[in-house]
Amino acid sequence: MSLWLIKFFTSAIALGAIPDFVAQKLTRPRVDFKRCFYMGIGGGLMGAVLVEGFYQGLGHFYAQHQWLPRILWDQLCFSPVSNAFVMSCVYYFNRWLSQDLPASLKTYLQSNYLRLQVASWLYWTPAALSIYIYLPDQYKLFGQNVYALLWGVFMSILMHRRSH
Repeated sequence: MSLWLIKFFTSAIALGAIPDFVAQKLTRPRVDFKRCFYMGIGGGLMGAVLVEGFYQGLGHFYAQHQWLPRILWDQLCFSPVSNAFVMSCVYYFNRWLSQDLPASLKTYLQSNYLRLQVASWLYWTPAALSIYIYLPDQYKLFGQNVYALLWGVFMSILMHRRSH
């Protein structure tokens, strides 16, 4: 199996399906496994394509110990793009699941994007600082995964609320 497929499936499970499953257990009487599957696809695309590609590219410009420029690039460039991508995926997945959503993606993004982006900056900036400053190298990936799992649960709850 290719390395890309391994990254896709592990990201699908860790960034999409598991956080959505946990979010549903916290907010709904029954788990919709079809929704978990679609969120897993979004998590796989996010982790294997966007995140991996961005950080591979960033690694060509900044060494691992240059954490401040990495965090700035991540929060000012990658975060707005990735959040819009994830929200767009969730919108279309929910349309396929026949959820009650606004008629257009633009309306959905206008009602939810700013709130998610501000929450992203408030969450990921201190998270990234704590990972780069306080965690030894051998624990950085584990720390990032824990933060990503918690963030995924939050995003799933936020993005599956009915827009008013």
